Amino acid sequence: TIFYSAGFNYIMQPLPKEKVERNARSGYVFPKHIIQAAYTTNGLGYGVNNLVSKDLHIFWGGAAQVKRGFSFNYQRNLFHTRKVFSLDGGAGISYWKSRLNSDEFYTISIYPVFRFTLLRSNTVDFYFNYSFAGPAFISKTIIDKKDTGKKFTFQDFMGIGVFAGMKKNLNVEIRIAHYSNGNIFPQNNGVMIPLTFCVGY
Repeated sequence: TIFYSAGFNYIMQPLPKEKVERNARSGYVFPKHIIQAAYTTNGLGYGVNNLVSKDLHIFWGGAAQVKRGFSFNYQRNLFHTRKVFSLDGGAGISYWKSRLNSDEFYTISIYPVFRFTLLRSNTVDFYFNYSFAGPAFISKTIIDKKDTGKKFTFQDFMGIGVFAGMKKNLNVEIRIAHYSNGNIFPQNNGVMIPLTFCVGY
């Protein structure tokens, strides 16, 4: 076996007080707290999942597929730049039903959210977000006869959304998600989560 690896260290430094105050007065809204409720369905298929996992290779698929589900999430802003980038910390609980055997299971997770606000206007801010390697608990490991490993796993998701309203306090988001253990256990058949529709405040 031949293994190659590379890496880097980046030492984060506090921003100067003047820059922090200038960012805070910029007029751009970065919600400090977000509460979301979400519904997942495979009614529109798994085309988006397959596009980003098999064609573009920017996300992950999964041998076990979810048919539908519900989830509740809370996110809190930890850091943001003046206009575009923000880092949130999140926590969520979800209920799922699998596609083939209607296996029921739930997940509890904590996760980072990297959000890029790409377009801003007076009433709508449009963003893309990406979350990976969020530690999670999964209540069932055999899903549709696929062995997904242990009850410790990781949650990943990516999506697009908007903050709307004069105070940007209304949130709508569409995302896909994935659960797998990152091969830290011998069995790692991932779980594919199709389109999820979120509303938040």
